[in-house]
Amino acid sequence: MEEEGLKDLAYTLLEYDWFAHQEYELTTKIIPDPGKVGCDLSIYGLENVGEEIKKLRFSLTPAEIERYLWLGERTSRAIESVLLHLSPGQTEAEVTGELTRLLWKDRIDPVGYQAAADERAYRYRHPIPTERKIKQYLMLCVMARKWGLITTITRIAHFGKIPEKLRKQYQDNVFIECAMIAHTRPGVKVAHVFQKACHLYEELWGTTRSGNSTIKVGRWAMMFVTILPTAGQKRSSKKTRRSAIIPR
Repeated sequence: MEEEGLKDLAYTLLEYDWFAHQEYELTTKIIPDPGKVGCDLSIYGLENVGEEIKKLRFSLTPAEIERYLWLGERTSRAIESVLLHLSPGQTEAEVTGELTRLLWKDRIDPVGYQAAADERAYRYRHPIPTERKIKQYLMLCVMARKWGLITTITRIAHFGKIPEKLRKQYQDNVFIECAMIAHTRPGVKVAHVFQKACHLYEELWGTTRSGNSTIKVGRWAMMFVTILPTAGQKRSSKKTRRSAIIPR
């Protein structure tokens, strides 16, 4: 850690074995009165100020917003690039591996990812990538981290004509997302926004779906892709590949 610039930030590294539990002992070496020390986790003899520290993370600074927008754009570019070059017969693991390769080019950490081909996208809400081959469509999701910020992006690629049921799911999802954004205002409790989403899920689908939250807005999008014919094939006037989202 010292070799990576810790000293330049005027920090002193105090090391101990992970099993030794020497946090309090080391703290008293640099601060005679440990009663004036606050930390964001429970340590014997030190004050836990975790709740106060959490409040500092609720709002992003202008620099963090700029970084977050950059992270979202680069992550979107990577996952959409993978799906634009997707072909039936590829495996979930193969596609996930290509996505992580593209993210690592920008030193973005894929801290979590999900992939499900065909019926697995409906059967499992948080599917881990397998060696299953893709037939008609693929759901691909990644939790990408850089500078301590995490964005979650899901895309679904679909080969052929999109079923009406899937198209309706996309439209309903966009409606719910827009409603959540519209209700997100300074002073409004997160619980209020969450309850609004739950009511819309119940109204549209008769059930409440699982989900998660991070410091971000906008998780799903729809892409329409035209696939050019290979040599010897006739060009079709219809789009042969489309992608849509499935609310999860």
